[in-house]
Amino acid sequence: MLCCLRVLKAERREKAKVDGLEKNVMALRRAELDEGKAQDMKELYQNMFQKFAEMQTVSHDSQNDALINERRMLEEQGSVVIIALMSSNSSAMKAEIERLSAALDATGYEGLLHETRRSLMVSMKDQYTAMKNELLRLRLANHALRIRARTAQANKALEK
Repeated sequence: MLCCLRVLKAERREKAKVDGLEKNVMALRRAELDEGKAQDMKELYQNMFQKFAEMQTVSHDSQNDALINERRMLEEQGSVVIIALMSSNSSAMKAEIERLSAALDATGYEGLLHETRRSLMVSMKDQYTAMKNELLRLRLANHALRIRARTAQANKALEK
């Protein structure tokens, strides 16, 4: 905003200078001066126009610099706003994590996990024992069948 005001003031000054130069040119045309004075006035006005052109170039450069500085300032403010937003989001997430951790600790989940593991281990041990007992029973039954088959074969062989 401040930069725009400077630019407007500089443009007004330049316009006032141009108006002044135009008035001087008009006065020179109206005045009836001799050739020597006219040549001096012409050189004077040429010098004034050159200076005006230089001033205009400097003015445009300073306006561009002011606009670039203002843009940089706005970009920095924008990045500060983004950083502040990210920081607040990060703080909110940390607070939520702490709240959830506290709620989880309050439930006693570690004891629950230990109890669940223990119960699962007991259940698995019972299943393993049942499978082992079934396997032993099947082996014994198989062994008994072999003995009976041998006995039956031996008895048959004796009968013959």
